[in-house]
Amino acid sequence: NLDNLFIIGIEDRGMLPKAGREMRKNKDVDTTKIVKEKVGDKGLIVKMEDGSIQELDLSVAENCLRCYRKIPVIADLSVSDLGLDINSDEIILKVYSDKGNELLEKSGINKNSLPDNIKKAHTDKYNEIIGKAREKRTKDLEEWANKPQAEKIAELIKCTSCGICVRGCPVCYCIDCIINKKKKEKKIDNVTYNLTRIAHDADRCVECGNCDNNCPQNIPLSLYFQSLNESFKDIFKHEAGMSVDDIPFRSGRAISEMELEET
Repeated sequence: NLDNLFIIGIEDRGMLPKAGREMRKNKDVDTTKIVKEKVGDKGLIVKMEDGSIQELDLSVAENCLRCYRKIPVIADLSVSDLGLDINSDEIILKVYSDKGNELLEKSGINKNSLPDNIKKAHTDKYNEIIGKAREKRTKDLEEWANKPQAEKIAELIKCTSCGICVRGCPVCYCIDCIINKKKKEKKIDNVTYNLTRIAHDADRCVECGNCDNNCPQNIPLSLYFQSLNESFKDIFKHEAGMSVDDIPFRSGRAISEMELEET
């Protein structure tokens, strides 16, 4: 029940999947003395206790670099630092609902409009990121579409059926997971394991990238789903996660409604 929830979205560049591991390896940065951080153009920007600034060479997840929806679709309030310098004390809040507006009024937060220079910097940086994401998405999906089927299957053969993609998926919610059950009984091979998961979740995938980011074999799982999502948009006009009222077109309810329309 969304009436009982207050949803805060975050406008950012994306996730740094290996940030913690890489920062622990970096002996030049004392992580206990970091007081502020943000994702910059070339990696993670950190501010230290002594006021010095360092930029760590960390890559944003490929899936996030293809994401052109940086504004939360279903949220009461969003938070952003896009376009702001790490030394800035400003934070950009955007209100999307009556609940969001009510919270700001009760909090006493100054809701003055952004200064023109901050507003321009934010808008310019946002448009730059979205433009690059659209270009990358088009390029990557075109390359994926032209990749031989044998190479796509070869990627899936690398799978060890560890189940991390299943456990990390927010839309894979079956209590009794058929593929995990078959995996334990050794009744399913690595390729069928993935194809079954894709068949089950494809029309519900919200492209969060959890499967891709956490795969120990670095299989580009998000490309399998994103290529299908593009087809679903064209054929069924369906985009998962864009509305609480939309239902997956393969769900029992959707099929029943289609059958009623045909009669």
